[in-house]
Amino acid sequence: MGDVEPVLSKVYERVREECLKPLNAFQKYIEHMLTKGLRVVCVTYEDWRNATRFIEKYGLLPADAIHVAIALRVGAGTIATFDDDFRVVKEINVAP
Repeated sequence: MGDVEPVLSKVYERVREECLKPLNAFQKYIEHMLTKGLRVVCVTYEDWRNATRFIEKYGLLPADAIHVAIALRVGAGTIATFDDDFRVVKEINVAP
């Protein structure tokens, strides 16, 4: 049984390395987008409250509703997405 543990340890390490690859690639992408003007903002309690209203009013998924709430809070009048669910929201424009 003792011979299995080192093998499993190597397998787990390989799995961790593979899992980190897309995370590191995403991090590089976000860092690139930050140089192009992307702004990262925190979700506030008020955002959650407003998101609930958008869920109730438009039937949005929670993640979509949070995006709308934050966009409105920071003054972004348009969301760029191919997700048609946002098109029912009257408070925001959708591009393209």
